[in-house]
Amino acid sequence: MHDTDLKDYEIAFLVKSEEGVSAISSVLAEVGAISAVGAKPAELRLAYPIEKASSAFFGFIDFTAPPAAIARIRDSLSFSPQLLRFLIVTPPPVREAPRSRRPSVRDARQGEQR
Repeated sequence: MHDTDLKDYEIAFLVKSEEGVSAISSVLAEVGAISAVGAKPAELRLAYPIEKASSAFFGFIDFTAPPAAIARIRDSLSFSPQLLRFLIVTPPPVREAPRSRRPSVRDARQGEQR
């Protein structure tokens, strides 16, 4: 496997308790994913019950892994009893701020007329 075979991903999840995050981290470690950034899960009240739970912990983890590993991650997490929901996405590329354009002579003339 080459470094060019790796892609960036983000997994967002709802778990029943904070200990459920360790289950996600262990699955990522099993497939050789490199965890980069993660936020401490925050408890929130659910809009509707999921598996009879009215509250859950929401968190996310940014990681790098080969695309072939994503199917194995999904399969492993689908059977985790601590996990209520999860979603794996590829984050959009970070774009640089657009350069400010220099005012043209035409813009200057329009400013004078106002």
